[in-house]
Amino acid sequence: MRLLLKNIFMKNKIEDIQAQRFSQLFYERLYSVAKEESLIIFIGAGVSKIGGSLLWIELAKNLTDDLSKKKWINEIDAKILREWSATNPRKTISICFKRCDSPEKKSYLFGCIKKYCTCSDIKKTNDIYNLLLAFEAKAYVTTNIGTELLESLPSLNRSKIFNCTREDHLQRIERDPNVIQNGNIFYLHGDVDNLEKTIFCIDSYINHYKTPAVIKLLSQIFSPNHTILFIGYTLSELEILEHLIRKSRAELKTSPRNFVLVPVRREEIPKERLNIDYYHYFDLSVELYEVGTGKNVNYGKLHDVIREIQQWFDPHRPKVLDVFNRIDEVLEGNVNN
Repeated sequence: MRLLLKNIFMKNKIEDIQAQRFSQLFYERLYSVAKEESLIIFIGAGVSKIGGSLLWIELAKNLTDDLSKKKWINEIDAKILREWSATNPRKTISICFKRCDSPEKKSYLFGCIKKYCTCSDIKKTNDIYNLLLAFEAKAYVTTNIGTELLESLPSLNRSKIFNCTREDHLQRIERDPNVIQNGNIFYLHGDVDNLEKTIFCIDSYINHYKTPAVIKLLSQIFSPNHTILFIGYTLSELEILEHLIRKSRAELKTSPRNFVLVPVRREEIPKERLNIDYYHYFDLSVELYEVGTGKNVNYGKLHDVIREIQQWFDPHRPKVLDVFNRIDEVLEGNVNN
């Protein structure tokens, strides 16, 4: 009888689980953090890409093209920088900043950045950010500089927003014994409204992560009591995340407690699967989702992925094991009767 009930349940439910994109560990962990209220969501450029903003590698390439058209970068250097954009966009962007060594050039560069980092499709942008905010995470951290996360909810209490390049906000972080609460939102690298202080170049990047308030913030974020979900990142953008996770870990666990959702072309799946073993050492489980093949890539699939995850992010949803145990209890009760 139990086998019959189990098979019925498996047909209706278990096949749904197997059809999901990610590991069972991922869904079980989300189930737990929903109860514990210990989820922190990191938001990367892949999220804003849905609304028309550029990915980090696209930003680097476009800035190179813009400066090349202005003849501020010669064509030989531009060709090299375009190649670097695919593997080391921060390096390319840092060199672009170096070449803009006058107020006129810097103003032009900032205008390009603001254009590329601002979402053009407001509806899609609001939809994706509202989905993320519906998780009611303990905190949200974004390395994006567009302000769409804030603007998607005009009624949002501005006291919940922290710009980690503003001195007054850094002071608030230093004063508060625990800022990781109540769904607070942290713009880790600044925003487009103050590009002079936004973190782009390698020197500002290094100095930023030496700031006492930022160190304190990150130590609270990467507490062992939290589960981190990275959304909108590619594995090539995880240099800072590797560094942060490496510093925060005391020992290697059997199962990672943090997760990163990684878009992948179909032909790259075998290669990216190898990264699953590598990033395990950083307490990070790599969860792949397919976005197309070759040049036919649809980053908008992230919207469907997040909506799918939300179906599981419910502390009241019974786990498979719970249902099986309940079947046993019912059957044993019938036998005793």
